[in-house]
Amino acid sequence: MEWWKVNAHTYFLVRKEYIQKLCLYFGGMLIFYGSMHPWFLWPISRFYIPLACMPILFSLVLSRTMDKSIYCNKDYIAPTIAVFLLVIYQCLASQKNFNGWLTSFMSIVIFYALFQIKKQEMLKLIEFITKSLACFLALSLPFYFFYLLGFNLPNSSIVYGDYEYSFSNYYFFLIDDRFWTEIIPRFHSVFLEPGHLGTACALLLLTQCGKWKKWYCLILMLSIFLSFSLTGYIMLVVITFLNMWIQRKHILVKIIVVLFIVGCFIGGAFIYNHGNNLVHDLILLRMEIDDGELVGDNRVSESFEADFENLLNSPSIIFGKELDLSIYENEGNSGFRVFLYENGIVGTFLLILFYYCTLRRGIDKRAIIAAIMAATMEFIALAYPLWFCHFIPIFITANVLDFTHSTEQNKNENCLCTK
Repeated sequence: MEWWKVNAHTYFLVRKEYIQKLCLYFGGMLIFYGSMHPWFLWPISRFYIPLACMPILFSLVLSRTMDKSIYCNKDYIAPTIAVFLLVIYQCLASQKNFNGWLTSFMSIVIFYALFQIKKQEMLKLIEFITKSLACFLALSLPFYFFYLLGFNLPNSSIVYGDYEYSFSNYYFFLIDDRFWTEIIPRFHSVFLEPGHLGTACALLLLTQCGKWKKWYCLILMLSIFLSFSLTGYIMLVVITFLNMWIQRKHILVKIIVVLFIVGCFIGGAFIYNHGNNLVHDLILLRMEIDDGELVGDNRVSESFEADFENLLNSPSIIFGKELDLSIYENEGNSGFRVFLYENGIVGTFLLILFYYCTLRRGIDKRAIIAAIMAATMEFIALAYPLWFCHFIPIFITANVLDFTHSTEQNKNENCLCTK
């Protein structure tokens, strides 16, 4: 009888641990993909955070009944306070309604749970997300190639928001109606924009430091290339060197090789089809300098830039100002200027405090610096620091990656270590 009791108790503990992880992984995958805006989540785009919060909260509550929990990181108070201050300030600045406040509080709960996950489990979580995204892209890419070859695939028309975006939906991938006449339309799978896919893939590659020869990393790199996203390309190049630098590799020869490959790539883009191709039009032309300004700096429209200049010279710059997108006639605006416009100097200070509190706990100083550089690039180009598809990889890079051990260990593909 005693033997049965002991084994039944042990079995119950194992089952609770399994349920705890299952809820965390499901919720983590939902918040990551939800922030990339896939078309099948558009009908519930305002509710994916509450939906993801429920399993994560259940996992967190269940952990309080267990002796060995995956939520055992004790340094979570300062990061939680920092994200609380930033989120509440943004709610006040944007004058959110009740639903907005509720969603914001649930996002704080998700951050609170993430800050408590032990480091070994963070690595498993991000690897799970990376592989799951790669598996989906591995399914999406063949259909995209079939489309390029001229196959007549089933599709339907679909729009996002108030007709802000219009797509031909091939179910496994989207074709932006603005680019359907291109020989090679930009690939962004089922996600809203090529930049969303390119940036998320690049940041995931940063967390897979030392594993870039794995099949799932190769799929992410191919997806970045086919996205024709300038932000994705720049982040991939920078993260490539950060990846080698974190691992303490001799990178001089590798820099020369990479520069040679990039040079060939650029030269081919100018020659192929007399320069009439997506790489030349969407990447290279945007990197030209005209009158001291970058031609491709189109993160904001001219009308917004004029408003932004006026804001800089007014007292509103301290606390920011609500952005009325309707006055810009559906012109796209993103990047650090939009964040500063909406949140002001105070909000920007709270963001810096948030990054300091969340990226300071790592062991490997190079990994922390790499995470800060990635966060800076993301902020300049996109300024969505609380999007989970951006924050989770940056957070894990700073707090979990550790290549401070011997050179021999660094040569091992599985040398990601935690202490």
